[in-house]
Amino acid sequence: MKYWGFVLGLVLGFAAWALAQAGDEAVLRFIKEKMGDQVELRGVKEVEGGYKVVRVMVRRGNVLFPMAVYVDPQGKWAFLGSMVDLKTHKNLTREEHLKDLKVEYVKIDPKPWMKGPFLGKGKEKLLLVAGMRCPHCRAVVPKVIEKVKSSEKFSLAYVSFSPFMDSEVERALECLRTKKADLFWDAVLQAYSASSEKFFEWLKEKGFNFEKECRDLALEKSLPPVEGVPSLIKEDGTAASGESEIMALLK
Repeated sequence: MKYWGFVLGLVLGFAAWALAQAGDEAVLRFIKEKMGDQVELRGVKEVEGGYKVVRVMVRRGNVLFPMAVYVDPQGKWAFLGSMVDLKTHKNLTREEHLKDLKVEYVKIDPKPWMKGPFLGKGKEKLLLVAGMRCPHCRAVVPKVIEKVKSSEKFSLAYVSFSPFMDSEVERALECLRTKKADLFWDAVLQAYSASSEKFFEWLKEKGFNFEKECRDLALEKSLPPVEGVPSLIKEDGTAASGESEIMALLK
């Protein structure tokens, strides 16, 4: 006789009889309602103990993660998590129910965010996505700039990841992009090396009147769908996240 346990991440009160009566599309609609639109259904089947498992891929940034949603035999509850055989301690979710589903990386089209001025004149175009309030970004961005400056392979574009930015610094960078392009990359480096206060002191020393030049500038709301920051995206959509992956991509 087998025994099963659930490692629960979430318990959903759910009229699960709809699974049997309305088919996979009803399941997907329910999952999307609870988790958002970035979900792909990869099948529904009956497993141990009469449970149904709904196999989905959930998107976070540019990564798709496999996930299992279990429905109890009576159709009263849905469980999000892992099913474990308590006798053998075998993780049935990972080793059986989702074993053919692997983490997938979705390519990102960087073109909408690849705006000048570019750093470098190389043929291989890259997009750097970062936020100055992210400690890893503050460590990585200066290294990326230094690497691109010393290489003839790359042309680097930059876009701020707004959730991790001082909004006024972000506005200043976007303003410099069009009104004082020759200062842009020095300003990016300054933003990731100093405080916001020091950044604006530096900008004033350079003779740029932020209040006058940037007063009416509105920031764009769209963000590249990256898994996290810092991220570096190649023109073909291949993305690297984190210092080790980013520096490896720049070799």
